[in-house]
Formats: sequence, structure tokens, C-alpha cells
Amino acid sequence: MDRITKSYLSEFKLKYAFNDSIKEETLFEHLVNYTLLERKIDESLDDDLIEKINIGKNGTIGIDGFAILINGHLIFNKDDINLILDNNKKSFAEVVFIQSKTSANFDNKEIGLFGNAVNDFISETQNYNWSQNAIESIELFNHLISRVSDLFENPTCNLFFVCLGKINNEDENLNATKTKIILDISGQQIFESITFSYIDHSILQNDYKKIGKNITKSFEFSLKTLMPNIDNVKEAYIGVVPVTTIIDLIKDDDGNLETTIFYDNVRDFQGENKINVEIKNTLKDEKLKYAFSVLNNGVTIVSEKLVTSRNTFNISNYQIINGLQTSHMLFKNKEFLDSDIYVPIKLIVTQDE
Repeated sequence: MDRITKSYLSEFKLKYAFNDSIKEETLFEHLVNYTLLERKIDESLDDDLIEKINIGKNGTIGIDGFAILINGHLIFNKDDINLILDNNKKSFAEVVFIQSKTSANFDNKEIGLFGNAVNDFISETQNYNWSQNAIESIELFNHLISRVSDLFENPTCNLFFVCLGKINNEDENLNATKTKIILDISGQQIFESITFSYIDHSILQNDYKKIGKNITKSFEFSLKTLMPNIDNVKEAYIGVVPVTTIIDLIKDDDGNLETTIFYDNVRDFQGENKINVEIKNTLKDEKLKYAFSVLNNGVTIVSEKLVTSRNTFNISNYQIINGLQTSHMLFKNKEFLDSDIYVPIKLIVTQDE
């Protein structure tokens, strides 16, 4: 293991107070699962959740991390699935499989074993001798599939194979193995889409560094009014911005939804419920979408710090505390949007929780 990864591993172990007796390979699996999932979910991971995600303990074959996400919410039991799907019609589900290796090379045989394990995991009947941890996860997955009609579409599937070598994206053997695994899983006709990603030491380290980093963004805010004085609020503004500005504020450097800015929002994304369907239909309507600013309540952003230069606003460590549903639907339908569509926005600057 390289020195940089060891340094991150030590920091991670200290942060979550893992026992000194924990094996290095298990700690590495925890770190990988944490790094790949933290930015996908609407809650923050703690040590108990990290332990639950790792099904690679106690002899599980070929898979170290497994997670089901519904509307960005991490699922651990059947009651969670029922609660969300009973109350949120047409939700979105994602299934994640992770295999982690501390070796310095991407081993084609190990990658193939990972693909075979996933294929057996998702089959109606299993041929592998799975551990109890894995059996419980398989049962949870089967319960999700039994309720697939309550989802907006079939679940998506994301697979990650991680090792501490350097990936060569031109390696024909690795690409052929990746393609075969995707085709084999596609043959079971369960998932709406399947992605397979190789994560090397550089990608892993960069993704880990991004977690917990204060997010700073700049945007133009010319159509605004300064709000009256409010106790414990340094300053506050209300106005409208182009919808493309909101998209920029809620996406990360890779173009994915930045879920960490919704931690303080009291409601999870509700999926394709009646209100969100209305939002989507408005955004797709060539006439109504240009009236979006008067049809929608918009978003409220709370920022700890604001620096302005005329109409350029630079905000740091911010949260969207109202407008989670709107934000998600804008992001999901961004291909229909342009800068002539406006969204109401309230910006509150305060360090008072």
C-alpha cells in the first residue's frame, strides 16, 4: 500500500474510532465503501452504517460493499423499502456493488470473479455459498425487485472495482472483461442501466479528499432585493436566477448531484409524486417552463459566508434548506432547460444553526 493511502487510512480509522484490532484490508474496504457512497446519499455515514455496508466480512465471495439507495436514502431493511415506496410513488432506486483490493495491479481474474459474484447475487437462485451477511443483503435486494412496479423505472446498477494500481483505460483485456460483466448482468433483465467503473489509487485519493470539503461556488445575482434586518442573519436577499445557475450550484465537479448540500433539509426526495410530476411536466412544456418563476416556490439557500463583487456572489459552506424537490427535478430534467427560465431564490447568510 502506498504511503498516501496509508495516511488517509490512518486518518479514517481515527475519525471513526475503529478498533486497533481491525485488519488493514477490512479498514481499506470500509474506506472505499465510504468514499464511493458518501457523496451519493442524502445522509452522512457513521461507523455503524459503514460496518453494515461491508458485506465482505465473514467469507463473502467477490463483493466487499453492497448498498441499495432509494431517492438518495440508504436502505438496510425491508421496512425501509416499504415505508418509502408506500408513501412516495414512482421513486428511483440504485444498487451498488463494490470490490476492493489493496494490490498494485488490476487482476483480470479477480475482476471476473467480482462479475460472477454479482451475477450470482442477483439471480433468482444462488449457487455460491454466501455468508449470512450476504444472504440478508440478497433477501433485501429480492424484496426491492418484488416491488419494482412501484418504482419510476427499474433500478440502476453501479459496479466499482477498486485497487491501488494505476488504471490503463486502453487495456483491451480489462475493457473486454468490463464489457462481458455488463452484458452478463444485462442478460438478467433487472436493471434500467448498468455502469462499471475501475477506481485506481489516484481516483480513490481524490474522491476521498473531496468529502467534507467546504463547497464554494460563484454565481451572478443581478435580479435581487436586499431583505430587511433579521435577528442572527448577517444579510439576506430574495430574487430570481436562471435555472442554469441552480444546476451549477447543486452539481459537483464531476457533474453529479452534490447531495451533501441537502443534509440540513428536513425532507428526503419524494420521487415522482404528484407535485414532482407537475414540476417535470411544467419544465417539459415549451410555454409553461418560461413561467416557472411564478409557478414554483423556488429554493432557499443558507450560506455561512458571502463575498460579493457587484452582482457576482461567492458563497461558501452552503445548504439548500428549502426546495429539495425542486432542485432534484431541475437536475433530473436539465436537458430541457435553458438560461431564459428563471427560479425564485432566497439567500440567507448566517453562522447561526
